[in-house]
Amino acid sequence: MLPSVSRASVSKSATKIIPLIASNSTILRRSFNSDNSDNVTKLTQADPTGSYASLIDILFREGHYTKGTDLLQQLQDHKAGVAATSGAHASVTDTEVKLETIINYNNSIISAVESGNVATAESVLEEMKSKLITPSCEAYNALARYYATKERNWKRVYELVGEMSHCGITKDLHLFNVVIRGFVNNLDMVSAIHSFNEMTNSAIRPNIVTFNTMIDGYTRKGWKAEAEEWFNKIKESNIKPNQNTYNMLIELFARSNDVSGALRYVKYMREAGLSPDSRTWTALLDAYTRASHWSYAFTVWEDHLRPSDLNLPSGGGLINTVSEAAVTAFLRLCAASGNVERATKEWNYLKESGNLVRPSAANCNALIECYLKNGLYVEAKKVLFDQMRRGDEIAEFGVGTKPVATWKTYVLLLQYLSKNNRSREIDEVKVVMFAHDHQVVEAVLEELPHLFSPEERTYKH
Repeated sequence: MLPSVSRASVSKSATKIIPLIASNSTILRRSFNSDNSDNVTKLTQADPTGSYASLIDILFREGHYTKGTDLLQQLQDHKAGVAATSGAHASVTDTEVKLETIINYNNSIISAVESGNVATAESVLEEMKSKLITPSCEAYNALARYYATKERNWKRVYELVGEMSHCGITKDLHLFNVVIRGFVNNLDMVSAIHSFNEMTNSAIRPNIVTFNTMIDGYTRKGWKAEAEEWFNKIKESNIKPNQNTYNMLIELFARSNDVSGALRYVKYMREAGLSPDSRTWTALLDAYTRASHWSYAFTVWEDHLRPSDLNLPSGGGLINTVSEAAVTAFLRLCAASGNVERATKEWNYLKESGNLVRPSAANCNALIECYLKNGLYVEAKKVLFDQMRRGDEIAEFGVGTKPVATWKTYVLLLQYLSKNNRSREIDEVKVVMFAHDHQVVEAVLEELPHLFSPEERTYKH
């Protein structure tokens, strides 16, 4: 006997009246819509093949293929059992053939997306629509996640979501999270809240990813009250905040020059049984730097972020390495506190110890800024040329991308030289800059148009 099926265990969005298959289908549909599981059970027991076919057809037409496929397997298992008992061959109905075809279509989309062949997936999607076959929620999810994570093509994501709504297909948790992430990335918190409310109104329970995404949006805007409000909503939903939740809030308070607020969330983190990690300590270093608490900031670096010589194993190399963000925060501390000698000493130590084999653009810019704040232009220029040369070496050996310097590097140097009326050095930096990537050049021209002649401003790479 097939197991009983309730509407609640299968779908909560079957609301449209559509053509059904078996003679009991109308009663089944009404029972399914009203959550009358007893009536559904009686009908499926009396007419398992016809009633289950009707229910499967409902689910498939509305895009609920996972549950529909499970029921189809149960139906086929039931028929196979009956055939084995009676000795007769289990017949395959036209409905089953149609449903198997739909499953194959959707599996083709999902497989194509997983292999990175999105063009094939889109082609199959169009073929399904041309044959008036509703693609599954899973197929739409696969495509939407691809465009969101691989291509950042939010326009296509929203088009797919619109098609789902037009077809009456309910978005699942993962797709809601993708859509909310897209709005947050564009700092459109009104639309993000709208999607969150749509999710909860669809009886889909948000998870920690959903809440963290909302908090991320408000931390990007620097809105502490709203970020804390969503933190409280996590606790109200009986969901445990994770490391990322606390770190985002600590970073928010650090950027807001609110050391006490940052320390408060470190306290909450520990009370939740979590330990501060490199990201936490980097945020605290930044908080102390912004508040001009130099001694506290240097203590954080020494005690929690700087790799120690004692970590050297017998085979050579360090066990723990310092993060790019921590190095940048430390160099900004040195710049703010005027401790340029400490910056140079640690920079050389980190490079020689293997902790800074490939300094990032942010690292280099922080060091350049440190030198320039202390009037050390020659040292700052040396960082630029060292990185340009190293970028050429990386490109030659195919180890990475060239070069590390960015538009921000040139802006820092040109602003300093302009402020100090050093026109000859400005021309030298321009020569290097114009040999750089055209996007870098255009960004500098847009940032500092007054430093360039009309001919230079019409630059074409």
